[in-house]
Amino acid sequence: MLTVKNLNLYILKDMRTLIEDLSFSVQPGERLALIGEEGNGKSTILKAIAQPHVLKDYVKMTGEISTAGEIIAYLPQLRDRALMEKTTEDYFNQMVDWHHFDYG
Repeated sequence: MLTVKNLNLYILKDMRTLIEDLSFSVQPGERLALIGEEGNGKSTILKAIAQPHVLKDYVKMTGEISTAGEIIAYLPQLRDRALMEKTTEDYFNQMVDWHHFDYG
C-alpha cells in the first residue's frame, strides 16, 4: 500500500509552494491519476514517492510517504540518450530488484 500523509513540497530557489498538506492512500488493485497544469508539481510528487533523494537539491519536502511492501519505479519525462535507446520494459527491469518477488 502507498500512503502519503501531510506532504508539503516547496521549491528551494524561491520557497514557492508546489504541494501543501496532501494526504492519500492507494490500496492494492486501486489506480490513481495525477491531473494538473504544466509546472504545478505532478512529476515532483512522483519523484517524491519513487526517488526522494533526487529532490534534495531543489525541493524541501515534509510529511510522510510510506511505500511499505511496494516496488516503485519512476520513468522520467526527460531522458538521456542511453536511456532513450532502452525499451520501457528494459528500463523497469533495470530499476526493479526482482529478488523481492516471491513466485512460489
